[in-house]
This record gives sequence, C-alpha cells and structure tokens, in this order.
Amino acid sequence: WQAQAWGPQDVPPAAAPGELLRVDFALDTAVAWRGRVLSAIDGLPIDGATITIGHDQEGLNAWSDFEITDEDGTWELELGDVPVEGAWVHVQQFDYAPVAVRNVRPGEDIVVRLPAPVSVTGRVVTRGGDEPVDSANVAFYFDGETLLGENGLYDEAYTDADGTFEL
Repeated sequence: WQAQAWGPQDVPPAAAPGELLRVDFALDTAVAWRGRVLSAIDGLPIDGATITIGHDQEGLNAWSDFEITDEDGTWELELGDVPVEGAWVHVQQFDYAPVAVRNVRPGEDIVVRLPAPVSVTGRVVTRGGDEPVDSANVAFYFDGETLLGENGLYDEAYTDADGTFEL
C-alpha cells in the first residue's frame, strides 16, 4: 500500500495544549513500475540495462532501488515507498548514453530508447599561461542532478599530462 503525502501540508495546529491531532490517509494499492528499454539506433531490446528509480527530494532518495533488464529489455520494480510526484527513472547501459525520465507513473508501460554514447573531449590549461593541467577532475552533471552527484547522473574523468580528457 502506498500514499502520496509529502511536502508542505495544510494541517491545522492543535487548538489547546495536549489536544490530539488526527490526520487520516487513504492508501492506494502499490503498483509496480515497469517498462522496456530499446536501442534508439536499431530498435532492438537492450539486455542488462540498469533501471534506477529515485526522488528529487533528498530525504526520499534513501528509498530508491534498481533493477536489471532481461533479454527482452523488460523490467519491473515494486517500490511503494517512493512518492510518484518528483520521482525519476534513470536508465543506463555501458554501450549507450544514459537517459533520465520524469513525469511517468507506476502502472504505465515506460518505454525508454537509449541513444548512442556521447563523447566529450577537451583540454584543461592554466589561465593565461596555457600550461596543461595534469590530473584535473572534469565532471559533467545531467538534467536534474545535484551538485554533488547524489542521484548518480553524472560522469567524470581526469586530465592526463597534456591536460586532455575524454568522457
């Protein structure tokens, strides 16, 4: 069973000290998150993709969970502890670029098409001196990602002796 009750609530304060406050909830039967992962390149199912479901609100990320797609690219995950509003689905597989999906709900068939991987290359140099910077940390954060990467939607690399990096 699950209920949607998070964020600011319009709950009146008790009128007198010691008065009990009653808040009632109507619980819905928990519905599984499910879907299929396909290649955007050829439309074939992707086996071994990691599906992670989490939430934008930091305190609710402790209830995130993951599943791995089967040979048909299908997956199903029962996660009644994550409120639907603010939830996200992240899909990744090593040979493809990751995708973050929002505004989907459990009980829907969520179809995700993973695109070809994206390569980002560059060079880090000192300001004004154009000297290469060795071992500089270069990080890219994706849509909805927090600065410290708590949701796992980021990638990083270190520069080599010439100051170059590739992600």
